[in-house]
Amino acid sequence: MPPPLPSPRLRPPLLPSLLLASLLVPLAATRVVSGAGVIGAISPSSARRSAEYTLHDRHPPPSLPVTLGAGTFSSAQELRQLLRERGCDVDAWGADREGRATKTVDELWEELETGECDLRLDAEGIRRQLNVVKVRVRRPNDATSQLVEAAQLFADGRTRLRGLPLSEKMFPGENALDAAERGIVEELGSAIREQIALWPIELEADSLVEWAEMRTSRSYPDLISHYYLFQVDAVVHGLPSESFSTIEYDGAASPHDARLKLAHRWDWVGLLSIDDDPAAAPDVLEAADVLEAASLTEESESCVMYIAEDRSYSVIQQGARGGNRS
Repeated sequence: MPPPLPSPRLRPPLLPSLLLASLLVPLAATRVVSGAGVIGAISPSSARRSAEYTLHDRHPPPSLPVTLGAGTFSSAQELRQLLRERGCDVDAWGADREGRATKTVDELWEELETGECDLRLDAEGIRRQLNVVKVRVRRPNDATSQLVEAAQLFADGRTRLRGLPLSEKMFPGENALDAAERGIVEELGSAIREQIALWPIELEADSLVEWAEMRTSRSYPDLISHYYLFQVDAVVHGLPSESFSTIEYDGAASPHDARLKLAHRWDWVGLLSIDDDPAAAPDVLEAADVLEAASLTEESESCVMYIAEDRSYSVIQQGARGGNRS
């Protein structure tokens, strides 16, 4: 196995503390108008110009959004206050919703501080924006099955049903292939049993596709999330042939200081391709809804999910399960 990946460098604060204070007190005479473009953070200098205009001028500011990133909030409590002001029911975060565990404000604050996401504030409200890479993991010499994360178990006992391929939030400046490899190492590394001379991960760079989606986050209810998505295929050697579980720890200076982050439960599922019949593929938004709504339960023996690609789709069909599910 390669040496551990270095910790990401945190972004510098994008906004002065004075602007944060102004965001927590609604200004009746000012508004922020969203700029052109689908996704992407504005530069720190542009954010400062917009901040100065908003604070010191009663006319509408220029057509620039305000981006809140690492260092903007001194604590999760400050973030909680802003989210409440913008209509998010943060008191319900961290509880089960429709049978699925949601995440907490503290977890969102950690995402901001590590650079995994930022918040965009404009005339339409507040939204979370992030880059995510999805990895379609296969075994060597097996093109008929794919690895799906059935569920996540958090350290505090929360269980989150997934039914999705491995996915990893990307750090600032990180490319999709590096993020995909990091995600495989972090989430599957403890399950790779086979001792081989070569690196056990084969990323298929030619399979890389990208697209964008915007929807309400299931992790953070009431918070619109804008996803810039990548997807890549990978062959991983040495994984168990049946369902299995892995444990992921937060980074620490030594193994003795490591803290349990979450456990993952994985299933192998059959793969049915319909790429040769584009007319049979659902609309991209319908596909995303089906994918998000799909869940695997102990009683469920089948599940169909659609994964969006570049003008094509794949259908993953869950069949009979094998292996120890404890």
